[in-house]
Amino acid sequence: GGTLAGVAFGLKAKSRDVKIALADPLGAALYSFYTSGELKSEGSSITEGIGQGRITANLEGFTPDISFQIPDEDALPIVFDLIQEEGLCVGGSTGIN
Repeated sequence: GGTLAGVAFGLKAKSRDVKIALADPLGAALYSFYTSGELKSEGSSITEGIGQGRITANLEGFTPDISFQIPDEDALPIVFDLIQEEGLCVGGSTGIN
């Protein structure tokens, strides 16, 4: 969340036309918070390192313009393509983003 908020504030300072999207795995509480106002996790994902279940101080004042929930079955083919086609060893969060 902190990286997203920091980048968002920086980009929006350069141009008000910039749109910021939150992409989270299934079960991520931030998606729920920004779409319904409730911090709850529903669903699950094998993705590690994103999809935190709390609102931290570095998210203060941040609201994405749009939020997406990306299921593992959509993210994993992207990860495997990057490995096979580009030789890039990336994690599951890359497929979500």
